[in-house]
Amino acid sequence: MAEPLSRRSFLVRRLLPLLLVVGIAVWYFRDAPRDLDLVYSLGARQAGLTSLRVDVVRVSDHALARHAEYVYTADRPAPPKVRQSVRLIPGEYEAQLTLGYSAKVDRFERRFTLVREDEIDIAP
Repeated sequence: MAEPLSRRSFLVRRLLPLLLVVGIAVWYFRDAPRDLDLVYSLGARQAGLTSLRVDVVRVSDHALARHAEYVYTADRPAPPKVRQSVRLIPGEYEAQLTLGYSAKVDRFERRFTLVREDEIDIAP
C-alpha cells in the first residue's frame, strides 16, 4: 500500500517544479515588446506647424527604436494631438521631437519609462 505524501514531499515533488516553470516564463517574457500609443500633445505649438519629426531612442544604448515624420499643409494642418502606434520593449526612452515651422525649427527631448502603459503622453 502506498504511503500518503507528506506535506513537505508534496511541495518538493509537485509544487516546486510548477513554480520553477512559472518563474522561468515570467523572467523570459518580462522584456517582451508591448504595443502602445505615443501621443504628442502639441497644444499651441500646432499653429503654423509644417512638419514634425520624431525619433524614439533607447536610453541604455542610444539605439534608434522608432522614427516618424509628419508633414502638414494649409489644407491639412497639424492636429492638437498626434498619435503614433509603436511596439517597444519595457525600458527608458527619449523622444526627440523636431517641430518645423516656415521660419524656424524647435527641438525638444522628453524622457519616458515604459513599464505597462498603453499610452504615453509627450508634450513638447
